[in-house]
Amino acid sequence: MNGPQARTAPALLAEMAHCYPDHHAVVAGDLRLTYSAFRAEALRCARALKAAGIGPGDRVGILMGNRPEWMIGYFGAMQLGAIVVGLNTWATARELAYQLEHAGVRLLLTEPDVKGRSFPALVDEARGLADGLPELTRLVVAGGPCE
Repeated sequence: MNGPQARTAPALLAEMAHCYPDHHAVVAGDLRLTYSAFRAEALRCARALKAAGIGPGDRVGILMGNRPEWMIGYFGAMQLGAIVVGLNTWATARELAYQLEHAGVRLLLTEPDVKGRSFPALVDEARGLADGLPELTRLVVAGGPCE
């Protein structure tokens, strides 16, 4: 292979999973995901996003620290043709409200907290500052903190 032939992020992941199925794609602490396993997780995420009503052109926000779920959410959303909006984990509620409203985020992937800062509480505060953020129809909280 002279280099990847893929032209999109999902196609690149599919190509890597085909060419290097047993090579590590994600290494985070004790977690090791091969390209094959990582792609399977991204496709599982895509199915869940689709079931939640996400499709091409919809905006999916990701408010997480550096963790595998960030990448899984990114590739899952991209698989559907959704637009991924990466959000600042250090944003104030007012900044987050502006970002979510301005970007038109429909579904937000987040985690419970980073360094004791509750993201669901931050989103609630942001909703209060932006007329409830009516376009934000779904908040999905990943598992516990990732060290």
